[in-house]
Amino acid sequence: MKDLCDLHNEQAPKIVAEIVRPTITEGGTTREVLVLLESVIAGTLATLELMEGGAGSFGRDAVVAALLAGACERWVEIIDERHRSAN
Repeated sequence: MKDLCDLHNEQAPKIVAEIVRPTITEGGTTREVLVLLESVIAGTLATLELMEGGAGSFGRDAVVAALLAGACERWVEIIDERHRSAN
């Protein structure tokens, strides 16, 4: 069985490509990619909330704050990794 970190690292680039590439290939803008990403995030959070027992069970503000903080941290890591690999 794969470690969850390994699974995330394997799946994330595929999912990113599925979100970004078709929109840009069809002439879409960065804004349109972000709107799609927003829909994916909202749908994922709503699905998880429903799986956990319904409205409000998550503490939405805390979940969104943690999601944004984690995304910002990972964003910096990815950019740093790409700069290192380019040199």
